[in-house]
Amino acid sequence: MFVAVHIDENEDFVNPILQRQILNEGLTQEIHDAMVEELFINRPDIVDRFNMGVDVKYENVSYEYRAKDRLLETIEENYSFILPKGTKDLRKWGNIFHNCVASYNSAIIRKESLIIAMKKQDKYIACIEIRQGRITQALGHCNQKLDIRYRNIIKEWANTHKIIYSYIVR
Repeated sequence: MFVAVHIDENEDFVNPILQRQILNEGLTQEIHDAMVEELFINRPDIVDRFNMGVDVKYENVSYEYRAKDRLLETIEENYSFILPKGTKDLRKWGNIFHNCVASYNSAIIRKESLIIAMKKQDKYIACIEIRQGRITQALGHCNQKLDIRYRNIIKEWANTHKIIYSYIVR
């Protein structure tokens, strides 16, 4: 997103206070989220590139999964783990989670990533990315860190499916 807006060529998209924070702290999650908020105001076409404020019709591309990947769709302690069926689901999840999961479309098609949603009944809890047998991301709404109880459920699910998941307990 930051490359697409050419932030390196036009620093006006980021306010001076945030620029100083970036120089002092690096790109932390807090700074990332603040930048996304600013870009959403200044350049919604970049942040919301799947909608752009226009009622655009997108063709749904169905995802093809290997048999072993389809086995990941299970229930663990009343939580459902589900794969997106196609680009329509991925865009829906991006809107629900307020994150950039819809941009993983090509990675799913190329089978570089698997995206899984964890939900309880109708409530979406976590968005999970798996690469090469390892969970690389497991985050909640707005890319928030998950509560320990959800991380433990994901850990149990991952162990059942022989997926590596490590996280720091605080």
